[in-house]
Amino acid sequence: MLNILEFHLQTILFSNVAVIGLGPVGLCILLTLSLFQPSQVIAIDLDERRLELAKKLGATTTINPKKEDVIKKILELTSQEGRKPGVDVAIEAVGTSQTFLTCQDIVCPGGKIANVGVHGGPAPLNLQDLWAKNVDISTGLISGYSTELLLDEVVKGNIDTSPLITHHFKLSEIEKAYDVFRNAGETGCIKVCITPDDE
Repeated sequence: MLNILEFHLQTILFSNVAVIGLGPVGLCILLTLSLFQPSQVIAIDLDERRLELAKKLGATTTINPKKEDVIKKILELTSQEGRKPGVDVAIEAVGTSQTFLTCQDIVCPGGKIANVGVHGGPAPLNLQDLWAKNVDISTGLISGYSTELLLDEVVKGNIDTSPLITHHFKLSEIEKAYDVFRNAGETGCIKVCITPDDE
């Protein structure tokens, strides 16, 4: 996760960042962003429960695309005298063509798009628009090189992952745990904690 966010670190510091998709990956990105102190973090998702959690994890603004026009809202939030509107960093954490297109629409000139969502099909790239804006795009699987750094930040208390654990089960309840996680839309599950039966 951190390797994607570390690319062009100077852009993230004191900048506008949007995270599209608040599943476990998107929420972990929000936690990691706190290390970089962006000036504005915009969290985008269709689930109101996840948007509420995003606020607790550091999002300064939340947007539900079912209720608001994402592009219009972001352009309003980022309009400042002397600069073109849009986010400096748009992070795609869903893996759909629509969310990737949204990143392209909301990124400002000179901005960055980080694609961490896993795409199951093609996603359009509007190069005719992006090339003139000098937009950088980063993609790829998450490597483990930053694991030690992230764990160290958890131990120091700089990253608190406890809000991500929404359900607790004993090992003997593993099938029930899978059902709860599989139906996250109904159960509100983010992450499940499994403990031995003798604890």
